[in-house]
Formats: sequence, structure tokens, C-alpha cells
Amino acid sequence: ITGLQYVSVSNGTITDWGGGWGIVLGIQARVSDLTVAANGAGINVSAGSVVSGCTARDNAGVGIAIGPGTNLIGCTAVENGHGILPSSECVLADTVAAANAGYGIDARSSTVTGCNGNSPNISGAYIASTRVEGSRNVPGLLRRTVYSTTHRPFGTKR
Repeated sequence: ITGLQYVSVSNGTITDWGGGWGIVLGIQARVSDLTVAANGAGINVSAGSVVSGCTARDNAGVGIAIGPGTNLIGCTAVENGHGILPSSECVLADTVAAANAGYGIDARSSTVTGCNGNSPNISGAYIASTRVEGSRNVPGLLRRTVYSTTHRPFGTKR
């Protein structure tokens, strides 16, 4: 599935698309409850989209790439070339990146809440939000702090 705008894709599995993306959608797309596995790369959506409840696994490239202002909620990226690549001003909530060959979450200038990963790190400039009240879709925030991290290969000097 490639390039469609203002569409919703849900409840399915996309596998074995060889060297290409499993799914590529345009602006303001909605992707939910998909498993995208064993492709060249996984899920790619453009600006203003919402991706929820999806799993990207065993893709050779990036598991999940999202455009500016996109919300990524309750997703998992596991055993991909790289985990999750959000553009600027995205919101990542309750998302996991694990056992990816490259970065786990390269958060850039996005809000990251309740995300976990061990593959190998969360890197880039990001805003960490601490939730103290509210729900998953409308969190109440205690503070927002901008962090900038860099992952350097083992053995290199600053």
C-alpha cells in the first residue's frame, strides 16, 4: 500500500514485500492494529497521522517511520534494522523498541512518554514528559524537559 492520503488501514498483516516498505501512507493517515513483518522496511506515514497498536518486526530497515506531528501510541518495533524514526513534533506514547540492530527510538524533537527500549538506546533531541494524571490519550503533565543525547559507538572518543 503506497502513498494514499486521508485513509485508514487497520486489523491485518503485511509481510514479505522484499526490498520495499510494507506500508507507505500520505498525510493524515490512520493505521491501527497492523503487524508489518519481514519487509525491506515496515510502516511509513506522513504528517499529521496516527499510528496505534501496531507491530513492526523483522524488517531489514526502519520498523516505523512517522512524519511531522504524528502520534504513535502503543506500538512495538522489534528485531528490525532500526526501531522507530519519528520526525519533528511527534508524540510517542506507551511504545516499545527492542532488539533492533541499530537505534531503538531516534526521537529528534518529539514528546516521548512511557516508552521503553533496549536497542540500543533512545537517541536524538527529545522532550521527556512525566505523566501524573489523565489518561493515555490526554495525559496531564507535571513537567516537560528537553534532553539531547548522542549514542557513540563503543571505543570512540568525544
